[in-house]
Amino acid sequence: MATLPAAKITGTATGAGAVPAGVTQYTYVVDRGTGAGVVTIQTAAREGATDFEANTQVVDLMASKIEIAVIVIPQ
Repeated sequence: MATLPAAKITGTATGAGAVPAGVTQYTYVVDRGTGAGVVTIQTAAREGATDFEANTQVVDLMASKIEIAVIVIPQ
């Protein structure tokens, strides 16, 4: 079970921006907490790529298990 809130975003590029047309991006934006920012977990593939479904399953698993520990390194 995820310990941090996340939003899942999926979209296919039209080619109007930096990503080539037909590339689908599958992303989780994970909130690290108040003032700590976010981390992303993502995959992308061109239309018809055979490994995209397997890759999205890995991203889903990572997002469901993510825990972020704060590690203090002495100075």
